[in-house]
Amino acid sequence: MQVIGKFKSYKVLFFALIILVLFAFNGCKNYLQVAYEVSITIEQGITGTPEEGTQVYDEFSAIDFSYEAVDPTKPVEVNVNGTTFEGSGTLTVHRDMEIAVRFVDLRGTWEFTLDNGSYDDIVFQLVIDGATPFSGTVDDSRWPGINDGEWKIEGEVLSIEYNENTDWNDYNLKGSVRSMNGTYYLGETSVDTWKATRI
Repeated sequence: MQVIGKFKSYKVLFFALIILVLFAFNGCKNYLQVAYEVSITIEQGITGTPEEGTQVYDEFSAIDFSYEAVDPTKPVEVNVNGTTFEGSGTLTVHRDMEIAVRFVDLRGTWEFTLDNGSYDDIVFQLVIDGATPFSGTVDDSRWPGINDGEWKIEGEVLSIEYNENTDWNDYNLKGSVRSMNGTYYLGETSVDTWKATRI
């Protein structure tokens, strides 16, 4: 009888210990839960979710986002702590995030490389300028200091047309605003491909 009594006592202690460990584990789990701030700013003329503002998310939370321009001819990008994504996707929270939802903006200096068949590649710098992110003028480093042509964005397509100020007045380039590559033309005739890297 004494042995049975001791066994029951040990059994009670064992279950009590298990319950104590479970409570402690749950408490530690809650204590170690990490949360981060996610701040979102949205340029005027763009709609979508999540809405603008600052929210707190638990670590490893998934944020589904989807944004588009009111004018569908204007492409949108989502910049997350300096890294750019297209207008929709999913982010995993693992740090504080600054999210800027904005129109694709190509203004700045780019290095263009044009394939030239069996000849050397044609390499030059092009400054894309303008009052808005949707159109403006270009300045080609081969003809510095003058307005060398015009550019515009329609949907996902970038178009650059040279003017009479250059030896390339019949040339134009068309390509993707996302990957910055495409085809260049002499008049309506396709010549070869081009690619560009922001400097």
